[in-house]
Amino acid sequence: MIACRLRYLAVSLMAVLIALATPGCERGEDGFSDPSGKETPQEPIVIKPDSVPVTNKELDGIVKRLSGVWEGSLSTQWFNDYGEIVAGTYEANYEFEPPVGTSYQGKGLETLYQNGTRVWRMSFEWSLNEKGHIRFVNAEGRGYNIKEYHLTGEAFSGTYHSDDMLETCRFDMRKQR
Repeated sequence: MIACRLRYLAVSLMAVLIALATPGCERGEDGFSDPSGKETPQEPIVIKPDSVPVTNKELDGIVKRLSGVWEGSLSTQWFNDYGEIVAGTYEANYEFEPPVGTSYQGKGLETLYQNGTRVWRMSFEWSLNEKGHIRFVNAEGRGYNIKEYHLTGEAFSGTYHSDDMLETCRFDMRKQR
């Protein structure tokens, strides 16, 4: 008899806990639903090197947020032809053109400045893979992979590496348009 009452109590408690937790899990199209009808800010997209594959809807969200002009800082270090480590810090401007149709690739332009003087400008082509990692290849044919980043509607930060792993860049940018 006591065992039956304990089971009933446990099942009842579990039902109450589920009922309390469920309303907070609903999602709107671009953010969380709010009982007042207002949309709350979007969750940041956080991608790590060991991320699992993401859905097409999540890839669409990455493309939507990534498209536009980003400005901020870029710190880089690379090995030169003599095997020496060279480092630099730049003001950076990245433009990610939105893709045509429903593809997960597009074109872009990277511009770097030092002390207000433009020191680098190169076009690139970018694409997303099934894990949300961003790959871009510049006009010279050098490939880079952004496998770790944090992306919101207003901020984009992360780290990328060249294909040969001789260059590493850390960036922190804000969306301009």
